[in-house]
Amino acid sequence: MKACVLNKPYDVGMAEMKTPTPGPREVLVRVKATGLCGSDLHAYRGTHKFRIPPIISGHELAGVVEKIGDDVRLLKEGDRVTVEPWTHCGRCEFCIAGRSNLCTDKVAMGTADWSGSFAEYVTAPEEVTYLLPENVPFEAGALIEPLAASMHAVRRAGTRPGERAVVFGAGAIGLSILLLLKACGIVGCIVTDIEDFKLQLAESLGADRTVNTSTGDLSEEISDFTGGRGADVAFVAAGAGRLLQDATLSLKRGGRIAVPAIFDGPLSVDMFPPVFGEHDILGSWSYTKKDFDIVIDLLSSGTVDPLPLVTHRLPLNEAKRAFSIADKRSENAVKMLFLP
Repeated sequence: MKACVLNKPYDVGMAEMKTPTPGPREVLVRVKATGLCGSDLHAYRGTHKFRIPPIISGHELAGVVEKIGDDVRLLKEGDRVTVEPWTHCGRCEFCIAGRSNLCTDKVAMGTADWSGSFAEYVTAPEEVTYLLPENVPFEAGALIEPLAASMHAVRRAGTRPGERAVVFGAGAIGLSILLLLKACGIVGCIVTDIEDFKLQLAESLGADRTVNTSTGDLSEEISDFTGGRGADVAFVAAGAGRLLQDATLSLKRGGRIAVPAIFDGPLSVDMFPPVFGEHDILGSWSYTKKDFDIVIDLLSSGTVDPLPLVTHRLPLNEAKRAFSIADKRSENAVKMLFLP
């Protein structure tokens, strides 16, 4: 099979590799669509904590079951599927509590331990492979993983109908959060970014207001939008150093902040606003089965359509170009999909 290999930071190339064989309780998936994630970009830059080259990167995917291993019971060849790209032990206190995202014995796809989806084929355990409804196209299926991460942040924040929200960062995760917030029945959402292209996309997806924080006055916009009260909830969806501080200044007293973003380094934050305002600051890490199930239902029912997030559709052999675009921001891009 052909695969895109991240050999070392900033070194991406195509290679011919042996097609993997599914083990017991595993399936072999022929990849039909796979997305370039921000964490893949961190790996490309050599800053990711556990996605360390040389690896076949990629973990957002949809495809077709090509082969099944021994003891596979629920899936069959030809099934349309997506994959939760983490294994978990099922035995630790977190798995037992339904918080498998915090499992102490997880293995991630797109690492040295589990080759990723930037290839024609990838293996996956049956227990983390989900049937993709017939009315959900493969491209949308490849976006279920980032949508599940976004749904986890929305649920972590305890978002309720009738609230007002601010989303910091209009990348794939921030815009996914916007889509899910609208589906959850919030009454208003402000989205911020420093790129007008992304803010225009946010407006087309239902943002009530957008603010380019490099030129606009965010505090004035939030005050006007909330009647001087502050937002109920904020989401930090980009790893820029100032955004967590901005989030603390955007909230009402008793507000909540969910942080699904990954930062390249430590932050310096004035803690007086969240202490004085009794803000809840909630880390949000990946997702659980419940998040996947909710997102699949939302896509199948037509409540959420993530395809407007896709700005690039590329063959796998253009991965080097895609990584360069994402790294240098040389083109207007939100979600890039490879179609092997």
